[in-house]
Amino acid sequence: MSHAPSNPGPDPIFDQIDAYLDHTLSPSDRGAFEARLAADESLRAELDLARGIEASLKRTHVPADLPAPMLPPQPAARSTLASSHTGRHRLWWLASAAAVLLLASAGYFIYDHFDTSFRRYDPGKFYALAAQRNFAPDWTCNNDEEFKDTTRNNAGQAMLVRQDPSAKVRLIGWAYSKTYRGTPLGPRTIMLFAMVDDAPIIVLVDKLANDAKIKEDSDPRLHIFRRELGNTVLYEITPRPASGVIDAFYLPPEE
Repeated sequence: MSHAPSNPGPDPIFDQIDAYLDHTLSPSDRGAFEARLAADESLRAELDLARGIEASLKRTHVPADLPAPMLPPQPAARSTLASSHTGRHRLWWLASAAAVLLLASAGYFIYDHFDTSFRRYDPGKFYALAAQRNFAPDWTCNNDEEFKDTTRNNAGQAMLVRQDPSAKVRLIGWAYSKTYRGTPLGPRTIMLFAMVDDAPIIVLVDKLANDAKIKEDSDPRLHIFRRELGNTVLYEITPRPASGVIDAFYLPPEE
């Protein structure tokens, strides 16, 4: 005949570990506990675990503007038997608190570094939104090296744009998806604003692996042109009947 296991009896060793870490043991009890530590490998392991949990809590950092996690309140001790498990409960509570704080920190990091509300725009709607902002850039390159760094860091390879004075092309600057909470292509797409014959145009730049095959816009006033260059895909959104910028992109010689 089998019997259901009974609840384990109280284990005062966890209370002693708590008291030892809190420096509340009497000198004689502390000496006896340390003597037992020297002879008991499993007790040393329990003590190291308790120390590690408390150290983890001290190292965990959550930004001040992130609300504190809600943790269940500790039940009040109702009997001598319940109070004897305080040490074990304390260790489990500290471990739970550390896990919640680490998850909260990870959530803040994700929120701060990634746009979780990305929207894939219709090209015409995105063009109108950029026009409302007067095609204001987030970043302007002051020289070829900065332009190469921008394309290398965001599109996976360094690129430049040939400047042809007769083409009346003026590069304005770059915009990022987080500014608009989306793009017509993808969340990692960067946008180059430019003027061609006094007409504002938008060039979408992304890695070829992220290509989402933008379709022709329903707005008859806009045209979409596409080009592949190395490992990069380029889309030009323009009111002009021909592309004016994407064909001028090129890969500079490797240094």
